[in-house]
Amino acid sequence: MVGTPAAAQGQGHSARSGRAEVLPRVAGRAHRAAGAALLAALLAASGCGNTEVTLNATPDDAPQTIVLTATAAASGTQATLSWTTPNEKFSYRVDRNGTGVASLSERTWTDTALAAGQRYCWKVYGLSGFGWQARSNEACVGTDPASTDWRLETLAAGRWPAIAVDASGELHVCWAGVAGTGISYLRVGPGRKAETVDADGQSQCSLAVDATGIVHVAYTSRFGLRHAKREADAWTSATVDAQGLAGGRRFDGPAIALSTAGVPRIAYRRTVSGTVSLAVATRADPASGWTIDPTAIQGLVGPRSLAVDAGGASRLATTDELGQSVSAWRRETRGWVRETAQSLAPTAGDGPPIALDAAGNARMAWWQRDAPTTANTVALKWYEAAASGWTAETVATPVGLGTRVAISETGGTRRVAVVDAAGTVRLYTRGPTEWTGETFPTQGGAAASLDFVVGTDQQLRIVFDRAVEGGGSVVLASRKP
Repeated sequence: MVGTPAAAQGQGHSARSGRAEVLPRVAGRAHRAAGAALLAALLAASGCGNTEVTLNATPDDAPQTIVLTATAAASGTQATLSWTTPNEKFSYRVDRNGTGVASLSERTWTDTALAAGQRYCWKVYGLSGFGWQARSNEACVGTDPASTDWRLETLAAGRWPAIAVDASGELHVCWAGVAGTGISYLRVGPGRKAETVDADGQSQCSLAVDATGIVHVAYTSRFGLRHAKREADAWTSATVDAQGLAGGRRFDGPAIALSTAGVPRIAYRRTVSGTVSLAVATRADPASGWTIDPTAIQGLVGPRSLAVDAGGASRLATTDELGQSVSAWRRETRGWVRETAQSLAPTAGDGPPIALDAAGNARMAWWQRDAPTTANTVALKWYEAAASGWTAETVATPVGLGTRVAISETGGTRRVAVVDAAGTVRLYTRGPTEWTGETFPTQGGAAASLDFVVGTDQQLRIVFDRAVEGGGSVVLASRKP
């Protein structure tokens, strides 16, 4: 008999007739170990045949080694899947929303059984003679990418939501409870349930996902500034700064951003000896804990007020305590340097958002009255940095001050999403010569806060909270799908 270590991997010789034998699937490591021991005993007690025994595993036992991408067709009823593989000899199974829909040997497949205006998620599993050897990431797309219609989906009861998209197109949302206490999280997709991040959270959360899929959430609680991390389907949380402000203006920040290496940074308000100012916390080395950079900047930040450029420099957007000016800041070796300050005249609101273009130039947007006036007309302004300096454009002139503002310049397209004075969610897009705006045809209640992202499928996703009887609800708005 020729010995082989493959038995431990799910392959060996049959102790019986010349036909292949498949052992029953068993659950748990102990049962699998017992099955392997039994197989070894049978091999030792018998002659060596020329056939194989396969110890079956489930697809979820396989490592994640297949890289899957999915692209929706313009028809709205098809999507094309393609994937890379570590083994040319694999055959593949495709699951759609958790159900197997195809078995094939090629590395591309078109799913033609889709309905328009829906969201679909796929995984691909690789099968060889050793059993399930590989599985992919989950790739999700929506159909009807060219549609200008919006689809609204209520995710949960809650307030002050934030949203992020990861490298595979997955959507991640966090929010506070309807009473403003408790932080929850949801990875958006069929059959998924909300998870509790921290029952003690007491502020708007800010959310980011690194290149490996680790989720980072920043918020404040009665313990001060907190950071929570979701890794391997489990949450860990810790206090970053006990002097981080909790309570008060709980819809202000903190703001979290990740460096290109995935290092989290958090901008927040803290109090030291009765003085309130902004700080930025960084955890470059998990073993040494968080380092606190006291900026000495006095003002307000919101959940999108912090960015990190390709060179690793922190960029910050703030308003002063009275809401009379908006400023952009850059962290340099010599300290924090103000890039620009724009006078707002007295306004309400929290910290403005900041975004960086491909060249690292900063963009901001905020509400502005050009001069003190009793008129109720305001301007929604876009502020933009270039080599020649800062410029400002008027996006729109709504009636009354709104609340939250979110911005994006993904793919070179400038977008601003806002909640206006009436609680209506509006989206503005910069065309070749001017800004154009739109509102949801049906919103289902006045909104107070919002956040938005542009997905890897180039579709817009806006998350907002709307007032409902007895509290509030978190709603995801998507271009159909």
